[in-house]
Amino acid sequence: QMGQVSDDGYVSTLTTEVPNASVNTFSGKITLPPSRLDEASIDIPLDAENILLRGAMLRNTEWVLGVACFTGEDTKLARNSIKTPSKFSKLDELMNRTVILILLIMIICVLGLSVFGFAVHNERFDDIWYLGFAEENTPWPYLKIIGDDGQEIYPNYRRDPPGFHQFVFTFITLLNNFVPLSLYVTVEFVTLFMMFMLGWDREMYHAETDTPAVARSTTITDLGQVKYIFSDKTGTLTQNVMRFKRCSVDGSIFGAPVVKEGSSDNDDDMNNESMRTKYHSLQQLLVGSINLKRVEKDDRAENTDDNIVTAASGSEKILTFNAEMFLRVMSICHTVVVEKEIDASNLNNKSNDEKAEKTSLFKSRRGNRSRNNTSDDFEAPRSPLGAIIEANSVISAENESLRTPGMDMSVDMSIDRPLTSHSLVNSTGNVFFSETPPAKVGKSADGSPAGFAYQAESPDEGALVSAASLDFGFQLISRDSDGVKLSCDSPSLLSINAISDRLKKGTLTARELAAETACPRLGDTNTNPLRNALKSWCQDTEKSIASGTSDEVWSILAVNKFDSTRKRMSVLVRSPPELGSIPMLLIKGADSSMLDPDICVGGDYIASGSLGDDRMKDMIQTIPNSFEESLEGCAEWEKSVLLNMQSQLGIFASEGLRTLVLGVRILSEHECDDWLSKFSKAATAIENRDVKLTAVAMEIETKIHIVGSTAIEDKLQDGVPQTIENIAKAGIKLWVLTGDKRETAIEIGYSTKVLNPDMHLTDVADGSPARVKA
Repeated sequence: QMGQVSDDGYVSTLTTEVPNASVNTFSGKITLPPSRLDEASIDIPLDAENILLRGAMLRNTEWVLGVACFTGEDTKLARNSIKTPSKFSKLDELMNRTVILILLIMIICVLGLSVFGFAVHNERFDDIWYLGFAEENTPWPYLKIIGDDGQEIYPNYRRDPPGFHQFVFTFITLLNNFVPLSLYVTVEFVTLFMMFMLGWDREMYHAETDTPAVARSTTITDLGQVKYIFSDKTGTLTQNVMRFKRCSVDGSIFGAPVVKEGSSDNDDDMNNESMRTKYHSLQQLLVGSINLKRVEKDDRAENTDDNIVTAASGSEKILTFNAEMFLRVMSICHTVVVEKEIDASNLNNKSNDEKAEKTSLFKSRRGNRSRNNTSDDFEAPRSPLGAIIEANSVISAENESLRTPGMDMSVDMSIDRPLTSHSLVNSTGNVFFSETPPAKVGKSADGSPAGFAYQAESPDEGALVSAASLDFGFQLISRDSDGVKLSCDSPSLLSINAISDRLKKGTLTARELAAETACPRLGDTNTNPLRNALKSWCQDTEKSIASGTSDEVWSILAVNKFDSTRKRMSVLVRSPPELGSIPMLLIKGADSSMLDPDICVGGDYIASGSLGDDRMKDMIQTIPNSFEESLEGCAEWEKSVLLNMQSQLGIFASEGLRTLVLGVRILSEHECDDWLSKFSKAATAIENRDVKLTAVAMEIETKIHIVGSTAIEDKLQDGVPQTIENIAKAGIKLWVLTGDKRETAIEIGYSTKVLNPDMHLTDVADGSPARVKA
């Protein structure tokens, strides 16, 4: 073929960073030959996700091409290989120091005595005949020995004094009792006796599980010498089991409040109690769009809450723009992958399990360990301790199933159904929770397709993706080189050509579309083409809404990973052709980084956290049901939504929930292409790649339209408050490190009893050094 590049003269090159010991980072690129003579070479960026360390495993991968970039001593694991440090207790260290001191004293004594003895022997050599040292032919002073021949026989004296080294060895032998050889043996026996005493201590016995204290290390002698404990919160004090509980969209709260396990006298809880009772059920998010036809009929009537609710009830599953983008950010803006379920025992029926048990003695003794197996024909023998633990687990599970939120009956706009908690455990061990059970056939427990499981880098992402699938019908089907495939139960506003075209051209902003769908502007329908398009689409959608789900493939153009500088992550995607092929940026992150005036549209409206709760309440406005058709009306609506959401984030934080703010930005084709070229250069850079990628990400993460916020619960582990209380009684000071919001950290501090009402709470806010010192 003309223009086809020959293999001769072209090679593929691998360029990497210099060998280093960092196992979490990697920078490199592969340069491939061009496919045509008039084209440039192709650079493929490589990062930490493209390098396999020793011992790594590939899953759900049929084949792979690889090249060794670091070998021998240059491998990352080899550079991290160090000698295992020995761990000594304080008593061991004291004993070692004592022995070293004794040895030093002994050496000083040996050297001193050796020098003194050597000097005396040389000085008085003629007078120490009694030690066997004398000159030749020196007679015995008191007795003469006469031989047979009559001659005097002289004693055989040593004619030279002993050397210095002889004195050294002599005194080492004489002073060897300086070293207490029995000290180590005595201490080991004492330590062993203390370990038995610890196991016999009734105060350290756990009666519920029949478990005494077990000392597995000789460092038991340090128990009474601990003064400080530094602990992480997530996964240490908490279960690391994420549960999607609440969210805020269009200025309204969806999801029941979190009922605290213990009573609290926090004044903020009392002040916000009236605001907490005003919420909708999670399913109400799918009924957020207002029926334009009904509003048009009632435009002369007073726009009360009841009228709006009645209008909304007729357009079920027609989402507002903010609600739709909110759910799309949850289901697309992440790094979750869909992999095959490792445990395939759920595909075997009961008869196959019974046949396998009969044919294998070892299997019958071991039992079927599959969590999906419901057969109870065989039960492996258990120890008394295991039987006690299992019995307690069953009792706790039954009590948990009977517990329902106490505030569900006070919901004004809710669906009559009990909220029950369902654990979602995938093959990787990550545990997520959703408020509703999987009602659709073909979904696994975590919302993934049947026979598959979600693999998430963090439990937070897994909880959001599972909730989007189970609660709202936005199911992640797969992720491949083409992008992300979704299965959606709700129709999309982007399928309206008039809307998608105007969004791409920039003649329609996300703010205007969000305001129009959530709060229709009353006015002349003929002069409002957006209302005409929405009304016509709503009528067609209501007729075909029962047609089923639709599959969508969203192309992933770039991913800006989360980092500690930006405190957010974003993905640049392109919607499917049936949704207009619109390039857009989906983003989520901490509220402190998302609600910045330089980041989000309308950030100037957001009150600063230094105003206080009372000032915040004065600024919160009631979201209008309708307003006159003007850009000022959109701005007023957005202002009310953002102020309400900021207050609701404080409510979520006061309940101890982990919050995230979600947003979207619609891009033009020129903006998308221009930024992708910058991103490609930064991604293929070898030096300072992370710095360059952060700068490029911050460039596009501006002018963000906020679509909502999420609240995720991470429950405390059992017995954490009691344990921390006992630690405090022992005089040990506990420091807990967390990256949560200030309000969330304070609430967690009180619930874990790290803080108590008797303490003086000092709040050091971020700011200039002068402000921090003040």
